[in-house]
Amino acid sequence: MPTYKHLSSSIDPLALISNDGGQPALKADHPAIASIREYLDTRGEQDGRAILNHFSAPPHGWSKDTTRYLLAAMLAGAEIKLRVSGDEITVAADVAVSAMKTNQSFSKVGVALRSTRPDPERMMRASERITDLTGEAVLPTEKSISEAVMQHFPDLQTRHGGLGSQLSSLGLSDGDRLNNIGRSIAQLIKDDGSSAPQSLGIEECQLIEDLNWAGEVTNALKGGLADVLQSLRDIQSSIDGLPDSDVPGEVRAETGEILKQVDALRSQSDFYAHLDQFRLYQSELETLIVEGEKRLASKHARLKEEALKSIQGSAIWRQLDTDVHEQINADIKAIQITTEPNLDGLKQRVSHEYTLNNRLREIREQAEKIADEKTKDEKGETMPMPLLRRFETAEEIDELIERLEKLKSELPADIDWKF
Repeated sequence: MPTYKHLSSSIDPLALISNDGGQPALKADHPAIASIREYLDTRGEQDGRAILNHFSAPPHGWSKDTTRYLLAAMLAGAEIKLRVSGDEITVAADVAVSAMKTNQSFSKVGVALRSTRPDPERMMRASERITDLTGEAVLPTEKSISEAVMQHFPDLQTRHGGLGSQLSSLGLSDGDRLNNIGRSIAQLIKDDGSSAPQSLGIEECQLIEDLNWAGEVTNALKGGLADVLQSLRDIQSSIDGLPDSDVPGEVRAETGEILKQVDALRSQSDFYAHLDQFRLYQSELETLIVEGEKRLASKHARLKEEALKSIQGSAIWRQLDTDVHEQINADIKAIQITTEPNLDGLKQRVSHEYTLNNRLREIREQAEKIADEKTKDEKGETMPMPLLRRFETAEEIDELIERLEKLKSELPADIDWKF
């Protein structure tokens, strides 16, 4: 749908446009324009079919294409407005072009005179706000504002479309604001920016506030906030997974208050403005974790030392040979894990403690077994010989001899028999 400044006599055969003062404008006193204006003024909003039929009949006898051409010129001149699928269209852009393309498509379109124009102050605010958002100068006119919205706002909608999932992954959420951005921009696009001068020019515009907020959040996340928040989320998840007792329990208790402060700051609408504070919390948590990892490493070293001393101070140790002593020392020393003083190191230490305790128990049990076997070897085996105090018959004596012979055959050959 061409604008007035692009019209020439070849495509303005009805001479609808004047160029008085160098600015092309619709001739409001043109007889055809005046007829349509009078028709709509007396009848109110009409659908396209009724308008085409009215002006194709006597006394006008216009072709329906001519009537659509006149209405298109009136739309471009802000004389009329269209209603397309329930949306009010006031700009000559894609939606209007599609609606007025053919007589059939136009037949269901509502047409009415425009009774009001956007407040100049509102249009000024709308143009300034769009300029601030996009960095491009926008004139305070309906046409410039709607064109700027259609040019830039789909990109803004796409840019902020994935922000919700990113915030959620970082433990943040402001779904209401993001949903409002999506809904509001979708409506502006749907009506070709017709509602932009009004909706973006009100004194307090929620969409503009939400877009500015989303822009600041996006910049902050790219500026390092995303990395810090992800680190804090990982730290919190790992700490929540630590046991409640002993050194891990101490770490949970020590970090609890800081994590509460992180959650409180994260829930503020201006969380994006507190990167330095989040970094301070991260540093404090990492310090406590390092100290916890070192305490747990010291505890593990102490457990090994105490386990060895316990074995050395027992009767078991005195029953074992020197080579077994050396093997026990080597086995206990071999129970070790190399970790860094950080969150991963602490988690590895926690997992290692189970292995450490089991291995120490196995070493002691093995030492006890070796000591028991050595005692048996040194003492040998004794076999009690049950004898009856009195034999009544020769058969009882024969039975005893048979039992002894059978028992003897079942025992090792090196048994030390003692009677």
